[in-house]
Amino acid sequence: MPKPLTILLITSERLVRAEVRAGRRAGGCELFEQSRPAVDDLPSLVEAALRLGPARPRQVLLLSTELWTQTLPLATGGTGGMSEEEIAQALAFEAEPFSGISAFDSLTVCRSLSRGSAEPSFWFTQLASSALESIEYAIQESGGKLIGIAHPAGLSVPLGVSESANWQRIELWPESVVCVRRVPRSPLQVHVINAGPQTETWQEDAWHWLSQFDPPELSELLQATRFAAPLGAELSAGETWDLADEAVLEPWLVAWAQEATLRHPESPVLRPAPQPMPTSTRVVIAGLIAALMLALCLGHFSWTSAVTASAEERVAELQQPAEELRELEGRTQSLQQELTRVRTQSEQMQASVDACRRAWEWNRQRIARLMGSLAQVDPDRLVIQAIETQREGIQIRGISRRADQPTQLAAQLARQLLPLGLQVHPPTKEAVFLRADGGPYLFELLIQDIHHTGLPLPGSEANGLPEAVEAENAAELENAAEADGR
Repeated sequence: MPKPLTILLITSERLVRAEVRAGRRAGGCELFEQSRPAVDDLPSLVEAALRLGPARPRQVLLLSTELWTQTLPLATGGTGGMSEEEIAQALAFEAEPFSGISAFDSLTVCRSLSRGSAEPSFWFTQLASSALESIEYAIQESGGKLIGIAHPAGLSVPLGVSESANWQRIELWPESVVCVRRVPRSPLQVHVINAGPQTETWQEDAWHWLSQFDPPELSELLQATRFAAPLGAELSAGETWDLADEAVLEPWLVAWAQEATLRHPESPVLRPAPQPMPTSTRVVIAGLIAALMLALCLGHFSWTSAVTASAEERVAELQQPAEELRELEGRTQSLQQELTRVRTQSEQMQASVDACRRAWEWNRQRIARLMGSLAQVDPDRLVIQAIETQREGIQIRGISRRADQPTQLAAQLARQLLPLGLQVHPPTKEAVFLRADGGPYLFELLIQDIHHTGLPLPGSEANGLPEAVEAENAAELENAAEADGR
């Protein structure tokens, strides 16, 4: 009896969860579907698709157009003696400028499309490693196990009931067009066009690739998007299959279930790396070994204890008074050390509380002095519009009638705030030119703590700043104010 299989189909238009059994060609498929949410993160979309169905998944196959897939050529000399995994890694470097996925941080898989030709080509699929880790975690959290990830394009069997070995199919996906061709006694031929089917630009490329083969006995068109331009006259659509129809979607998903569960599928399917032994199993094994060693140790201890029990009892009786005395001395010394440690911690905590109180009082005085100084501003001369605390300090923004008034305000604040450890920088001004003299003027004023400027903190010299620093700052602001007045 085949194991149940959960297939998640994620495109740019919708999410589908299907419960199927691998190996069944049709029927027995339960579908759950919703429109794709406005989310670009593939692991989050996987979580949303898993929540569509009520049952816990077991084995999970992810089909998503979020994977980057393309058909790429590779020089014959570059593939000699290389395994399929090594070729896929080499193709990752070729694809990096187009896919945008780093070759060092990606999972890749490829399938050969032209064995023995002068310039072999490969069907290549790529996914970021970080996305795979998140997807595996989301599936494991839901109770399932990821068995593979693939781009949904390029199913290797025809959709219609046909015994023909000569068929072709054009698949229209939201971001790409994929042409699939099966010729008798030849591997599956695939051509990927990374262009949306909404325009007609891809049709010439598709016709040129398909025209190299003889006319097929069966021609199919798989429509996997609602937005596609009509086919031109040079392309034969044949029978059309629309994945929006559940009667088409169901057998298509069952066919994918058969494909993905093959040991060597013709489509490139990313297989997750084998999981190491779970941590819980390792803990159980380590516990069993520890229990065995403990049993051996206990047996040895019991044997030695039986031999020396009587002698130890006699020695213990003779040494008991001395041991009690040593125990009491040790306890006394330990308690004395603990008392000393507690006293030291108490003194340190009291010193920290005193320091916090002094710092709080100091900051309270500075803020109160600043707000009191700003409250004395004459609103007829200038207006304070905003007071903001930034990383550099306190920034004051406002508007004044004359250009010298912001500088006068800065000089006034400097005289009042510098003793409290706050330095006022000369204001920056911008003329609005609403009057003939250029006024009014927008200004910004920066007030910084002294330690931001490299000057000594208040309290380092008799709880105040050096007189030379205070005089220099005040003189600078007053000179600026006189210059603005002129």
